[in-house]
Amino acid sequence: MKATKRLFKAIIALVASLVLCIGVCLAWFASNGDVDANGLNESIRSINITKFEIEAYELTFVDTKTVGGKSVTTYTVGDSAGTTGGVTMAEYGGLGTTALLLKFTYSFEDTLNKNYSIYADCQKTRGEIVISDKTDATGGMLLECALSSVVSFYDIGEVTVGTTVTQTDEKEEKEVPDTDGNLITLSGGISDETLSGTFYCIIDYVEDKIYSQYYEALNIEGTTFSTPMDFVKDIEFYMGESSASV
Repeated sequence: MKATKRLFKAIIALVASLVLCIGVCLAWFASNGDVDANGLNESIRSINITKFEIEAYELTFVDTKTVGGKSVTTYTVGDSAGTTGGVTMAEYGGLGTTALLLKFTYSFEDTLNKNYSIYADCQKTRGEIVISDKTDATGGMLLECALSSVVSFYDIGEVTVGTTVTQTDEKEEKEVPDTDGNLITLSGGISDETLSGTFYCIIDYVEDKIYSQYYEALNIEGTTFSTPMDFVKDIEFYMGESSASV
C-alpha cells in the first residue's frame, strides 16, 4: 500500500511538472493608491485606507525541521518584483522553490481608532474540478481547479532581503455564508493609530492538497494519471475594517 501511494505521488509530481505555467505574479494583486469615497475598488474596502500595495519576493529553500511536532521550513529572502521585472510562483513539480514572500504595505488617511484586516478572498468553490475549454500542449484534455484549493498562507517573522525567514502556522480558512468562496484573514487587528505599516506572509503549494485534487479528478470520465491540471488564479486580496463575522 505504501509503495503504491509513493508511486502515485511520483506520477502526480511528473504530471504536475507538465502543467501549464501558473504564472502567479503581481497580476493577481489589484492596488489603488488614489482612493476616495467615490473611487473604491475591490482591493480597498474602507475610505480611510489611502494605500494598499503588494510586492512578491523570491524565496530559496534552506531546510525543513520538525519543531514541537510541527514541520517548520526556512527560506532565504531574495529579490522583489520591483528589482527583477516580475517575480512568479514556479509551477508545482518543477525545479526551484515554489513559495513566495508577499509584502503588504498600507497607510491610512486619519486616526479613527478602528481596526482593520488584510484578507485573501478565494472566489471559486474550493475543490471544484472541471474540464477546461482549452487543451494541453498536445491537444489533449486539460483539467482546471481553483489555485486557492492547492495553496496555503503562512505566518513568518521579521523580514530583510538576504536574510532567512521561517514559515510557521498555516492561516485558517473560513467559508463565507451564501457564497461559493472561502475567506482567509491574513492579518487582523491592524490599528490606524500609526497611520502606516507593513505585513508579510508566505504562499506555497500544499502537497497533500494537490494529491487530493488528482485523486478527485480520477472520478471525471476520460481522465487518467497523465491528465494535466491547470490551477486557475482565483484569489483576490483586499484590506478593510475588521468584521466579527470573518
